[in-house]
Amino acid sequence: MSDTMYVNDDGAKTVLEAQLGIAASKFATGNLHLFSNNITVSDSTLLSAFTEAAFPGYAAIAIGSGDWNAVTVATHVANTTPTAAFSFVCTGGGPSESEYGWYWTDSTDTYLLACCNFASGPYVMLNNGDTINCTPTMTEQSVN
Repeated sequence: MSDTMYVNDDGAKTVLEAQLGIAASKFATGNLHLFSNNITVSDSTLLSAFTEAAFPGYAAIAIGSGDWNAVTVATHVANTTPTAAFSFVCTGGGPSESEYGWYWTDSTDTYLLACCNFASGPYVMLNNGDTINCTPTMTEQSVN
């Protein structure tokens, strides 16, 4: 089962603003975070709902436009994937911390753009070298 990503209200707004030239997309430079609280996310989840990971070596990952492959279109659906997985690596031992998913903010960590529960999670970060790889697929299509 693959992870289901939700684009939240701020994410949907920034996409439309960028498409219309009203404002630059907040997706162009953002931060990918892990969360350690056991919540079920949706498109109405708020940024304040997340407890950010805190295992040894953890840091949010800055994402830029150069981190994505070229967009392809098939059957009127555009999509892209990262050029490489976004990897979070534990650099020390204990205490154990479970990670339930990821969330994506703008570069100032003010706006929640998207979030996702791990379909196969939670993943436990405990030992030096424990790794979580995230490879969100971005898809755009008209619903009309």
